[in-house]
Amino acid sequence: MRLDLTEIKRITVGAVKIWADDGFRFLSTTEEQLDAFAKLSDSLRRNAAATTGVRLDFETDSEYIAYSTLTDNRYELKLDGLLTSLTEAKTGERNLLILPKDRKPHRVTLHLPSHGESGALEYLELSDGATVIPHSFDRKLLFIGDSITQGYNSRFDTLSFAYQVSDHFNADSIIQGTGGSCFYPDTLVKLDYDPDTVIVAYGTNDANKFATLEEIGKNCKDFLEKLKALYGGAKIFVITPIWRIKYDEPKPFGHIRRVADLVRETAEELGLTVVDGLSMIPANEFFMADNLHPNDLGFALYAHNLIKVMERS
Repeated sequence: MRLDLTEIKRITVGAVKIWADDGFRFLSTTEEQLDAFAKLSDSLRRNAAATTGVRLDFETDSEYIAYSTLTDNRYELKLDGLLTSLTEAKTGERNLLILPKDRKPHRVTLHLPSHGESGALEYLELSDGATVIPHSFDRKLLFIGDSITQGYNSRFDTLSFAYQVSDHFNADSIIQGTGGSCFYPDTLVKLDYDPDTVIVAYGTNDANKFATLEEIGKNCKDFLEKLKALYGGAKIFVITPIWRIKYDEPKPFGHIRRVADLVRETAEELGLTVVDGLSMIPANEFFMADNLHPNDLGFALYAHNLIKVMERS
């Protein structure tokens, strides 16, 4: 049996918009946010339109899962929480995974791609008469940030720190990581989603794009004030910039730690919880995929250390 739009919506996590045309399409950012990113640059809009964090998550006693995609990209599938299938999907091709034939419900999580062309499904098919029960979550998280939050340079999307933190807390989550983004207040809107926790991580790109601390500071203050006004009922964590290979490279305003200090001071003034980004991963190239982004081991440590902070806060 092939699931219809109503059933797809019931089991989708991480999307703010789902619609059907020649298949099923998803957005993890609103149209208003996409317009705001488009005013900044085409590349930011393109990155914001990726299906970062979008997944179909459900329990089923089906004997198999089959799906066809509308985009050429990687689709990752977990069975009972374990990464089981890595499919370099081709548009229109049928992808099939046989499930255990024990007549017991198993959790299936189909992760759409976090980068490049947005993920979209032509269909999702299960055995006739199979049960389809949306997975039950314990928490609701909202991640907001740049390419590090998006999981850039992680070899597998599901190894990003945001995904790993979500899995640890058994959390429904929206991951609004946008490569190249900064503290841009106009890109922040109130979603039809009420998280108990918000994690925001900017500053790395701000240090590269702006020449003065005054401009960075104004953007940061305006963004965090707006964030608090929109999600004041949630616990808000603000992560300062993590280590980078050229951490000591001078900027027009001095050292990048001045941006970290600025973010920390602004967040503390607003009563938000500050997370020291330098404590997330070691200051060692071994944990980096490039100058700015952690590799898979770096993301694992980032997730581990952030989880410890969140559990004791």
